[in-house]
Amino acid sequence: MLGSGNGSGSAAGTGGFPGITIRGGNYGNGGNSLHPTLTPRTQKSYSMTITSTASSGGGLSDFGIFQDEKVYTVYLDMRSSDEDTTPSWTLQYAPLQSQHSVADASGQPQEQPSAPYATLKQVPDLTPELAAACARKLIVVSGILTADGKLERLRVMKTPDPAVNTLITEALSNWAFQPSQLDGKPVALKILLGIRLVTH
Repeated sequence: MLGSGNGSGSAAGTGGFPGITIRGGNYGNGGNSLHPTLTPRTQKSYSMTITSTASSGGGLSDFGIFQDEKVYTVYLDMRSSDEDTTPSWTLQYAPLQSQHSVADASGQPQEQPSAPYATLKQVPDLTPELAAACARKLIVVSGILTADGKLERLRVMKTPDPAVNTLITEALSNWAFQPSQLDGKPVALKILLGIRLVTH
C-alpha cells in the first residue's frame, strides 16, 4: 500500500496500480446520524482520494462493476452544517471508457480524471420503520455519471430492505454533478455509491 497525506501511513509496494494510493486527509466525518429531511451542502473539495483497483478494495467491495483499471474513491460530505454529524457517502468511480484504450496523440496514457462534485443532492425521506430497518446498514448503488453530470442506469447492488430501493434510486436520479474531466473534456464515469442511512 502506498500512502500520503495527513495521518496516513506508507509502506513499500509494487507500484500504484496493483495496490492503493491515498492522497489527502482523513476518511469521512466520524459521525453516525442522518437527518433525512435536511439538504446537504455543496462540497467543493475532497480531503482524500484513494486510487486502487477493483479487487484491492479502495472504498467498497468488488461488485464486478470495475475491471482491470484504476478506480478512484472519494467521500461525499452529506452534512448540512459544520455541526451536523451525518456520515459521508462513499463514491467510487472510473472512466466509462477504459483508460487502457484511450491515449493522447503521442500514444501516452491520458491523465487521471478530475473528481466529480455534487452540486445538487437529494436525501430520501424514509418512514421511521424503514429508517430503523436500514439503520447502520450499507446500501450500494451502481450507475453511470454522465458527461452532463446526471446519474443514470441506477441499480441497487446491496440493500438491507428492498422497500428502500426505489426511494434511493428516485432520490439519486435528481442529483446533479460538476462532471469529471479528462484532458479538459467532460467524461462519463461508471460509479458505485456506498450509502449508510443512520437514524438520529
